[in-house]
Amino acid sequence: MLNFVNSYSLSTPKDQTKVLLNFMQNYPLPGPDDGDDIMHHELVSSIVIDADVALSLATDIMDSLDPERDFEDEDDCSAEE
Repeated sequence: MLNFVNSYSLSTPKDQTKVLLNFMQNYPLPGPDDGDDIMHHELVSSIVIDADVALSLATDIMDSLDPERDFEDEDDCSAEE
């Protein structure tokens, strides 16, 4: 199942061996009678990954968003242990 997210937060322990990623969806809800919307923050998913996988993921994301990237002859860039 795919989930839409438009926000995230992350944290690491002092030893920086893991990364906790929280993916969220933020959207307005109708406010009280004055008409101002209230921003709602909903947690979609949380994951904990090893630091080396997090670095690999960050690199793959940056590479995939590179406007000069050549898409020919590329394999899936998923990381496996």
